[in-house]
Amino acid sequence: MNVQLWQEKIVEVLKDIADEEFQREAWFEQGDKVSSPEELYCNLLEDFVFEEFIEKQESLLSNIQLIWARELISKMRAFKGKIFSCSDPKEILDDERWREISQLADHLKATFKA
Repeated sequence: MNVQLWQEKIVEVLKDIADEEFQREAWFEQGDKVSSPEELYCNLLEDFVFEEFIEKQESLLSNIQLIWARELISKMRAFKGKIFSCSDPKEILDDERWREISQLADHLKATFKA
């Protein structure tokens, strides 16, 4: 995958992680979108290997992008157990750790649009 497409895919996932409205629709099947906390985790860290992207693009990213990206990876890994063990997505949405992850994803996403 070329770097531009890779970045676009990552930004799409960051957008979904940051978007509570999307999550409420997709996680509770209230619209035509279907997703889950597990899917967002896997999309970012496994499918689009976000950590590898950060490592390979390190010289092209700003200091704040690197800090926020590494912090996001760390927070998501720390929250992984809850994401994969929780049967009720509402518990994820209501968890302060998820809110922090969402806010961080939102800030990071905005840096890629500039």
